[in-house]
Amino acid sequence: MLEITHSAAPAGLAAFRAALTAAGESITGASWDAFKNHDKNKSHRELMEYLYALQHGCCAYCERRLQEGKSHVDHVEPRGNRETEHLTLTCSNLVLSCNNPQSCGSTKHNHRLPIQPRPGANVHFRLISSSGKLRPARRDSAADAKFCIHNSLNLNHPLYCEERRQAVQGIMNNLRRLAELGMQDRAEAYLRTAIQPGDSYAPTLARHFNLPLPGQLPEP
Repeated sequence: MLEITHSAAPAGLAAFRAALTAAGESITGASWDAFKNHDKNKSHRELMEYLYALQHGCCAYCERRLQEGKSHVDHVEPRGNRETEHLTLTCSNLVLSCNNPQSCGSTKHNHRLPIQPRPGANVHFRLISSSGKLRPARRDSAADAKFCIHNSLNLNHPLYCEERRQAVQGIMNNLRRLAELGMQDRAEAYLRTAIQPGDSYAPTLARHFNLPLPGQLPEP
């Protein structure tokens, strides 16, 4: 899961929200369709470009690199839930998600995530290198992590597990080569080039190899 910190909302989204407020209209789940369809989708495209840059081109939930034209804006707090629909046009509640019909925003639906793509999210997940699967990392949040992994986001989708496993294996093989050449002192420098923001699964791989990435929090 990415650890996302939003900045100021894109101009088009901010202006549309301000116009609704000025007109005395309530923000509901239906406000999203109105936003997407106004000004010939210009503001919606602007929002997607903003989120793409903010997330380094990766899905907020599975961390996989987004494919062109195969992503959508997802509401972290669902717009289809009466308790959270007032956040429908709140920028900090919006992320880009992949379009995999078996995972991420497509399976989350109206679930409220107990662990969200915010700073510190990844302390709750642990990568199993032999299988590429995610497991809860802490006892105090094990149930919440399991819900995200299995019930809501399907983060252990077979494709994701295999890609994570291969990524770990490739890095470990290169670290072993460095050790065999007596170049252990270059291990951290290698990891910093091998794991960078924008690479698929970069936050999970960085935590697995104890390598801080910008925006990540250390273990408490």
